[in-house]
Amino acid sequence: MAKTLSHVAKFSAAGAFGGGSRSQQASTLAHGCDLLVATPMRLVSLAENGLLHFGDVRAVAVDEADTILAQGFRQELEKILVPVRAAAEHASRLHQELHEHAEFAALSEDQLRRAAAARASPFHIKDRGRLQIVLVAATVSTAVKRLALTTVPSALTLQTSGLHRVPPSIMQKFIDVSTVGQREGLLQQGTFSNVLSTVTSLYSAFT
Repeated sequence: MAKTLSHVAKFSAAGAFGGGSRSQQASTLAHGCDLLVATPMRLVSLAENGLLHFGDVRAVAVDEADTILAQGFRQELEKILVPVRAAAEHASRLHQELHEHAEFAALSEDQLRRAAAARASPFHIKDRGRLQIVLVAATVSTAVKRLALTTVPSALTLQTSGLHRVPPSIMQKFIDVSTVGQREGLLQQGTFSNVLSTVTSLYSAFT
């Protein structure tokens, strides 16, 4: 999806997932990207090996946060969110220090850049350190609330009226099949609609 949109919106996108080629992912990241879609463990692994840095990250979206936490990846999420937030706060402080004096207001961009270099700032002179973190979850569990409070204390909560409710239109059907006859068991359901309703259950049980 991101790759498709990038051709229209003119931004670079990359992916980093477990099971994929680490060297290829590292090569892609070395060229830089505007949007990175990744799994927590691979993201942390790349960062710990010096192949990825969180200093310039100003937007993070954690999809399926409840599922990620339920599967035991809280530590990985904290290893991502904590340094991202720390870097943004550092950039914000340096930006404020750089511009708090009246004399800086009249400086050109080149002069501001030299002033930032003199202060050993690793950030772009226009980086205000404004960070946005979005945690998306189907269920707001205690673990999700705790993660939000520890990583984004000032977070706002947007909640739908249907939270924790199962839509009445959803139907599940579980079929017992052997590890050998998965495909045949699926095809024997007859209609295409029945096939669609059982694909997820069969895939989850035997892959």
